[in-house]
Amino acid sequence: MKSIPQFIAALLPRFWTNWITLLGTVLATVSGSIIVFSLAIMAVAGEANQYAMALAVLVMPGLFIFGLVLIALGFIYESHRKKGRRDLGPVDQAFRQAFKLAVEDRRTRGMIIFVSIISLLNIIII
Repeated sequence: MKSIPQFIAALLPRFWTNWITLLGTVLATVSGSIIVFSLAIMAVAGEANQYAMALAVLVMPGLFIFGLVLIALGFIYESHRKKGRRDLGPVDQAFRQAFKLAVEDRRTRGMIIFVSIISLLNIIII
């Protein structure tokens, strides 16, 4: 059984293999962060701004769920695209090599772990 860091290191490259999963990851992370921060600000503030409340409660959860759906669709697209192909193209090989180099760098690895934790919090929000 893989440890949690090995599992995350194996899963993370899949989030950036195509533009669909990348867009879904960015959309879910940004909208989830906006939801958390705006609800925290509204809890601390005495008066709630009606427009900010509408944005945080009505629009952002929809974008968050849409981002998660895009991630799933990107995974499905990628699995169908690679189903009949054994040879990884030069772009895939270059991408995997760049990701390996990024994971070896301490600062970049820290940013990757931060984004992973934020993404996991996004999933917990739902």
